[in-house]
Amino acid sequence: MELQNYTNYTPHTWLQDVPVKLTISNLWDGNNVLDSLIDDPNKDEQLIIVASLYINGQLQYPTKTFKAFSRHSLQKQETIFFNSNIKDLSYNSLIALSIYSTQQKYEEAKPLGSTTFPLFDENLKLREGKINLLIWPNTQPDTSFNSKTPGLVKDRNIQDLNFCTRKIDEVSKGEQNDTNKNLSKQNLQIRLYYLSKIIPTAFLEVQLDQYFQQPILFEDYEYPQNDTEQQIIGGGYYKQPEDQIANQAKAPTQRIFIDQNQLSDTFRTSDFDQEFGKPDPIHDMMNLILRYSDHPETLKPQKDEEEKMRKMMARPLIGELKSDDKQLFVKYRYWAMQYGSALPFYLHSVAWQNQKEEQDALTLMKKWSPIDREDCLFLLSSFFCANEFKKSKRNKGSMLEIRKYAVEQLSKLSDEKIENVLLQLVQALKYEPFDESELVNLLFERAIRSKSLATYLYWYLHVEKDGWNADSKNIILAFYNNTFENLESMLSSKNEKLFKDIQGQSKFRQKLQSLATEIRSLKNDRQFRINYIKNQLSQSAYQNSSELPQHPCCLYPEYELIRAVPERTTIFSSAMAPIRLGFHVIKGDEESEIKLIFKNGDDLRQDQLVMQIFNLMDELLKGVSQDMKLLPYRILACSKSDGFLEFVPDNVTLQEIIINKKQGMQPYLRQISEDKLNPYYWKTLTLKNNDQKDLENLKIIQDHIDQVVKKAPYGINPTFMTNYIYSSAGYCVLTYFLGIGDRHLENLLINNEGKMFHIDFGFILGKDPKPYPPPFKLCPEMVEAMGGQKSDLYTLFKSKCVEVYVYLRRYAKLIINLFLLMADAGIKDYSQEAIEQMYEKFRLDDSDENAEIHFLGLLEESINSLFAKMTDKLHFWASYMRK
Repeated sequence: MELQNYTNYTPHTWLQDVPVKLTISNLWDGNNVLDSLIDDPNKDEQLIIVASLYINGQLQYPTKTFKAFSRHSLQKQETIFFNSNIKDLSYNSLIALSIYSTQQKYEEAKPLGSTTFPLFDENLKLREGKINLLIWPNTQPDTSFNSKTPGLVKDRNIQDLNFCTRKIDEVSKGEQNDTNKNLSKQNLQIRLYYLSKIIPTAFLEVQLDQYFQQPILFEDYEYPQNDTEQQIIGGGYYKQPEDQIANQAKAPTQRIFIDQNQLSDTFRTSDFDQEFGKPDPIHDMMNLILRYSDHPETLKPQKDEEEKMRKMMARPLIGELKSDDKQLFVKYRYWAMQYGSALPFYLHSVAWQNQKEEQDALTLMKKWSPIDREDCLFLLSSFFCANEFKKSKRNKGSMLEIRKYAVEQLSKLSDEKIENVLLQLVQALKYEPFDESELVNLLFERAIRSKSLATYLYWYLHVEKDGWNADSKNIILAFYNNTFENLESMLSSKNEKLFKDIQGQSKFRQKLQSLATEIRSLKNDRQFRINYIKNQLSQSAYQNSSELPQHPCCLYPEYELIRAVPERTTIFSSAMAPIRLGFHVIKGDEESEIKLIFKNGDDLRQDQLVMQIFNLMDELLKGVSQDMKLLPYRILACSKSDGFLEFVPDNVTLQEIIINKKQGMQPYLRQISEDKLNPYYWKTLTLKNNDQKDLENLKIIQDHIDQVVKKAPYGINPTFMTNYIYSSAGYCVLTYFLGIGDRHLENLLINNEGKMFHIDFGFILGKDPKPYPPPFKLCPEMVEAMGGQKSDLYTLFKSKCVEVYVYLRRYAKLIINLFLLMADAGIKDYSQEAIEQMYEKFRLDDSDENAEIHFLGLLEESINSLFAKMTDKLHFWASYMRK
């Protein structure tokens, strides 16, 4: 602890003829703790207080005894004078107070309760003024070093009680300052009363005199002169060497202090009920007193309160706020209005059952500073549910007003920014009114004018209504089905071309579903099925006829599908037999070719969510010129059992490189660098034409390889190495945040430009089928490609990791809020605990420097993970046996 330095003070040795004294001012026992220890609480009795002074651990006789209380009413304030003077005190002097009842025979070992406190504080300053001391029931006073009966306890309610006591004195003396002028003496006394009810035991209020304006400090240390030559600290002993005693007698040494104890588990504070979801009406009543003042618009938080509020506003809001935190945002609501990020916390803190507070909140909300996209998302979450989907006592009309406000703020965003969070906004519809939704109206309004947004909205709604039928009693399914039909009706009446385009997508998907089902039913080998599907795609149904008119691709709305390219078709070796398809497309006046994968029988919703967040993080990084060379491909779930994926060309799994070919990552990077037919060179170099057999073209590429690539470190194309290092670093951070599990060498891929990427997200948010998974996948072979852990390239890799980690921490609120809106989306790995664990990964209490150190530690843990190496081998043999 950092000790305070005083420039003007009075040494305690100057007070030679001033006796040690204290005044017993009051006894608080709101919970009748002492009553419970008395044989007959209804019988008249008096309470006796015995006060004892200890100097250097020795009891100073005589002790002081007086009858101060009748029941729990103070008969008179009593000042106790001890037979020792201030100058005689040691730095560890303390006073012990014990309470007895006249109803019982006096027995020293059986007080009703007791307490102790040191006369000098941690800065060796003599205590003064009023102090509230906790009474430890049915316990003798403990004067040892680690006292079990400390009167000074670090508890928020006792600290608040001391504040009230001090302010009542200021009001009475006319010393009240501006920041507390709104707290009347009556309110302070009521607050004091309820605090006495909250604290789970009795406490004594004592008064210590203030002798001078400046503080009184302990001037020098005194040591007991006894046979064992031991130094006494608060009643406890330890050996003091003779040479140290001699030196310390000549000059002051470090200050030794008795710290205030934390509240023992013997008692529970008022937060106990809050944490376990139990109502605390007394605490709630006290909070109501604090929430309302005569002039709330004049209130400003103290420095520590403002710091706490600002820190909270920068973070996502998960679960319930503590009652004290809620009180801050309600009490200082007018001050908080200048910060848009404070609105979710304020609205979360409002007592919605209180009509006055409810109306006040709705009025202030409309005057609040504008809020950001991430805060809009929170206001559309289940906490402000405006229908019967979530059971709540909150007024649905008020919740509707909040949601309308959030939609109004969202309406100021561009179509692109709304589309980025459209998946979550469709989930937020679950909490909208079932009859009329402002959020639905906003999404429909944007869908009319945006082909891309209309396409994704159509399919997101299509997924949510999956399973609905006319006999269904599920109100959510019925609501989504109704919204889906309204979207179709709106598009057909207001944008007929767009409606027909989306209908074309629906027919196309139905044809693929039928084809995929038919393929799986064939018992022939894989090549036969590939040939069969190629033949089907050659038919008119897939060649731009009246059966399949040109329409925007549902996965790439910017491209119009013209016709299938049968020769690009293949079937992957897996149980669900996903199909890779090729299509001629047109964008504007430019024709090209795309490849996509159709999966039938797989739920792609979890993969879709992961890839949405990856895309978002990639955009955030690129927004500050941090292009990590990621490949966040597109995924679209069309129902709970089928959908489309973007095909990433020219790639190979790390298992194929490391285990099957036994090649190693660095030789592979060198191989693709020296490949004259690598598409990268044909895209980036100035060539004669696109003929790969043209010798002049091949010579230009070979010259480039000889002059640039082979002279680079490890003979690897510098662009490829940069892609490899940056993408590896980026995915280490992204997969860590999202808790991507089941990472093995078969779902880590690298393309022909050195860019790493991940596939298959069956386990997220910390779930993993294998024991002891590393924080993220980083195998030794990946590091060896950079030259090993001592290379400059690995140092670059580590620096990119921490740069990405530190930067994305700033967007914890946006990322967490996106996941909060997926609470009822049917994501199999989703849980409140998983979201809390994700929140912890952002380490928002750490400085950037400490966050960097933390992530560097995760790198070491991942690369040295023994279980990860074992599971890679096991996965390879399992894959081999399946083949």
